Amino acid sequence: MGSPILPVLGQQRPPLVPENFAADVIRRLDQAVAERRVWNIHGLVVLQNGKLIVERYFAGQDRERGVGDLGTVTFSAETPHDLRSCSKSVVALLYGIALQQGKVPAPETSLLSSFPEYRDLANEEHSRVTIPPCALNDHGNGLG
Repeated sequence: MGSPILPVLGQQRPPLVPENFAADVIRRLDQAVAERRVWNIHGLVVLQNGKLIVERYFAGQDRERGVGDLGTVTFSAETPHDLRSCSKSVVALLYGIALQQGKVPAPETSLLSSFPEYRDLANEEHSRVTIPPCALNDHGNGLG
């Protein structure tokens, strides 16, 4: 297993006690949903050290790409979720973790330089593409 993710200086917190954390998160989330301060949450899953400590699903409006409105859906672990841009956040998070652990090149690195087996694709335009736009599927140049 890789090195741990280090907290930002001054933001160290004691380890969570799973039972206390789970009860507090569920209570606060249920209250926020009831007060309509948050809405349309499909679900929340929290793991700590590989142990499931919160798993909660809700009902809400949903849409499917290419289909449109699906109406109110009662979500569960088995409900397919149309993630769309959520995937960008997950990829960016994983890239940040890997970057902190020194497992991936810096964001300003040309993407092609990380894949020497694709040298035949190199041209001026492709060589300018760096990792963040590709990780976020936001190329803006017709490459993706």
